[in-house]
Amino acid sequence: MVRKITRWITWFMLCLFVFFSTSKIVKADLIVEPEDAFYRSHRNSCTYVSRFYIANGEKGYSTIYVNPESKLSVYKVTNETEFYVGFSYDKSGTTWLYCEVPIKANDGSVTYKKGWIPDADCYLKYDGIAFYNDHESELSNYQGEFKDYQVKNEILVWLYPGSGEVVRRFKELDASHISSVYTDEDGRDWGYLGYYFGKVNSWVCLSDPEKEDLPVKKIVKEDLIPPVEPEWSPMDGEYLPFLVAAVLVLVVIVGTFLLIHKIYKHK
Repeated sequence: MVRKITRWITWFMLCLFVFFSTSKIVKADLIVEPEDAFYRSHRNSCTYVSRFYIANGEKGYSTIYVNPESKLSVYKVTNETEFYVGFSYDKSGTTWLYCEVPIKANDGSVTYKKGWIPDADCYLKYDGIAFYNDHESELSNYQGEFKDYQVKNEILVWLYPGSGEVVRRFKELDASHISSVYTDEDGRDWGYLGYYFGKVNSWVCLSDPEKEDLPVKKIVKEDLIPPVEPEWSPMDGEYLPFLVAAVLVLVVIVGTFLLIHKIYKHK
């Protein structure tokens, strides 16, 4: 009996060990898949993106569709609106992006419109990956220069050097995650973080890691189309529920009228 209990305890502890050791791996590399019917049926043909895009449609707005094979729109997003793209899908030479557009209410709450948008109707927001690719030949290997830094308040993590956009703040930073160093025109050193506590492909100013008012030199796309308030039609996603409801009401009214007419006719 004692031997049996010992065996069960051993197996239980082994299961716990496996669970916690694997859960750390999953936490680091977790990819959240969308609850989208088209994505689920075309999962093997979709590519993971996980970057931000900005609407830039020819009409001053971009249309988000239910899926790449549907003409039914979910939402129309005004140019210059920023949104997250999780996955892409190629269809007949056109790249489609699964996006999540934030909609802010007057009370400050945020909901999301989700669907598919043609790649041609938006552009990739310049980010840490783009900066890394553009300056790869200028990068040097990190040599541990930052490992002894003592944090006074908090370390700022930036989208890219000169972006003016702080993406995270840390009370401490494990410098072993810094892979490369870029030196800007003012002589500041920037460390590249490939992945750190859920923040991917961002930068730390090694020369002044806690200074918030660093010079801003944003990189902005030039051929931008001015934003225009979207035009809506009854078949757009915003009005479709009301159209369907109206049709159902009409069907009920007509059905009721025909039923009454049939009853009185038999009398």
